[in-house]
Amino acid sequence: MQYCKNCGYCMDDNEKKCPRCGKKTGKSSTLSKFLTVIVILIAFTIFCPMCTGYNNAKNRDKNKSTSESSTLTAKKAGLDESSNPADDSTSDGIASEQETPASQEEQTTEGDFLAAASSADYDLKVTDWEISTDYDNKPALVVYYEYTNKKDTPTAFMWEFTDKVYQNGIELSSTTFGVKEENNNNSKEIQQGATATVSIAYILQDTENPVDITVEEYNIWTKGDYIINKTLDIKK
Repeated sequence: MQYCKNCGYCMDDNEKKCPRCGKKTGKSSTLSKFLTVIVILIAFTIFCPMCTGYNNAKNRDKNKSTSESSTLTAKKAGLDESSNPADDSTSDGIASEQETPASQEEQTTEGDFLAAASSADYDLKVTDWEISTDYDNKPALVVYYEYTNKKDTPTAFMWEFTDKVYQNGIELSSTTFGVKEENNNNSKEIQQGATATVSIAYILQDTENPVDITVEEYNIWTKGDYIINKTLDIKK
């Protein structure tokens, strides 16, 4: 038996609502709370291990990534050390290649040329140089240019470029030397796609100080807009 807390009516234990006043019994409310607590406990029991397992797996993945990163870093460091061994000093008083002064051949370092420029109208390279003498037996610097015409009309080196060589800050005069086909190619017109080697000699002030080779596109409106500006150490 149970009594209604609202009106005091006596009723059976299995009654969930008072037949007299209609008030719900406290038993039903207590049972509901009890069942709610049971459900919460069951859910906690199920999901708590799952969350713990997820966190553990996440930590393992993080530790694994850190370990792999450390291994890769160590391997990379080992490769860098192996690819850059310490320089050994040469024996028998022979200097290493890095200590050897640059020679004429070593200055031709950019493939097969010293300097280059290119546009939609041309390809131009400074391929080589040498010290010779002109017809008056004066020392002269001979510069070799390789010129490719990309225009659809024939043209010549001298119509496309202004070449100058400076030594000690002073422009050197051009001169003639020897008898070579390249000497005459400066004024020869070449067709589209053709390539000509042009050699030009400049009278040197001396054979000790470096020279500056400059080339700009032939244009009366611009000065000093060099497409090639190369310094040569001509000292033997």
